[in-house]
Amino acid sequence: MLAAEGYSASPRAIEGPLGWARAMGDEPDLGRLTGGLGKTWEIAKNTYKPYSAGIVFHAVIDACFNLRAKLDGRIDDIASIIVQGSGLLLARGDRPVRNERDARVSIHHCAACALLLGAAGVTEFAEATVFRPDIVSLRQKVVAELDASLPDGAARVIIRLTSREMLSDIVMEAKGSLADPLSDRDIEAKLRDCARLGKTDWNIDRIIDGVWRLDMLADVSGLMRAHG
Repeated sequence: MLAAEGYSASPRAIEGPLGWARAMGDEPDLGRLTGGLGKTWEIAKNTYKPYSAGIVFHAVIDACFNLRAKLDGRIDDIASIIVQGSGLLLARGDRPVRNERDARVSIHHCAACALLLGAAGVTEFAEATVFRPDIVSLRQKVVAELDASLPDGAARVIIRLTSREMLSDIVMEAKGSLADPLSDRDIEAKLRDCARLGKTDWNIDRIIDGVWRLDMLADVSGLMRAHG
């Protein structure tokens, strides 16, 4: 489109020694630019986050959800919580929690919310929850440990009870990833929850119905009016 309007550029803007491909990496693989062109779509690899935290913490949350079921309400019996993961996980999330932003990228807060509240949505990372005494107390029992054998995005959680009983769980692929994607119903539920938290008066049922029928619409004007 730019060329049609008379714009010009280096004839080797992509593959040249100072081109885009070289800027993206030391050893560009030009074959990947055209391999599967028109047949495979990178946008199909997009995923949806189920939790309101950094993506590298989602396996921590999932593991804690699994352990919460095993604890069967014995939260007060927890002596310590060890979260093991890759260097990326620790670099991103082994930090003190001083505010809402810290909480969203905190191993300690993600573990505490998942175990105590069984949830990790927007309200679990809001100020009122971040400074709840029971959440703060449980966060202080969390210790992060490096396990270089675990890939980025995976996590192992080990809980030691005051009785010395040990519980553990490992999650290699978090919910919402390509390996464990959210279902259509999960995504609808997330939209409804966001609409409720945003206190919108939009007709969410009409919007959801319109989106599912998007490929059958003559134009999107009706969908854009569906909030009424």
